[in-house]
Amino acid sequence: MKLYLSFILAKRASKRSLGTTFYLFTLSFIVFGLNIYFISRLSSQNPSFLSTATFPSLVFVIAFISLIVTLLGDDRQSGLLEYLVAEGFTAQEVYYGYLLAYLSISLPVIIPVDLVLGLMERNVLYILIVVLASVGTLFLTYSISFSFTGLQRVTGSSRYPLAAYVALGISLLYLFSYSIVGYKELLAFLLYLSTGLTVSGISLLLVVGKLIDEEKLLP
Repeated sequence: MKLYLSFILAKRASKRSLGTTFYLFTLSFIVFGLNIYFISRLSSQNPSFLSTATFPSLVFVIAFISLIVTLLGDDRQSGLLEYLVAEGFTAQEVYYGYLLAYLSISLPVIIPVDLVLGLMERNVLYILIVVLASVGTLFLTYSISFSFTGLQRVTGSSRYPLAAYVALGISLLYLFSYSIVGYKELLAFLLYLSTGLTVSGISLLLVVGKLIDEEKLLP
């Protein structure tokens, strides 16, 4: 794989619309700060204590997937993907090139956020839960995004936010998970949920990567 493609795409994704990027990151950091304050004020026996730490990192996922999906859709419609294919890139190289761009701009922010929030929960296992939730959602949202922009002939702009809505739904599921199961079962439930999310995300990522071909990247 030609790694320089990923670096170029990552730079374009972050600089494509500085106003949108600033807005998304400002909102994400506000949510992060409010969540730290919220956790610091809660008792460790509060049923919502364990279910809040994943929310900020998943808000960051929404911000990052919005940037990369918009770039991907624009590149397909403008013919850039067709140009990359003409230059000798395979569909898989394009697919994983955008993925590496997505991960290179998201993981350096999301992983530290996960570690901070996981440590605030005072439970080492919860660090694993938060990281798995973030990574699984990253893979799942990217696979869904590329499915709608790459595996279909006609791509309507209304489909672009789909992955962001998926991430929002997942974040709300974590946020209100304490109302689904009891406090004693909550930690195990979140661990199973995060593990299942990661396995599903990786599986879908590989399936979409095998299904994609050069013809389906054309505008």
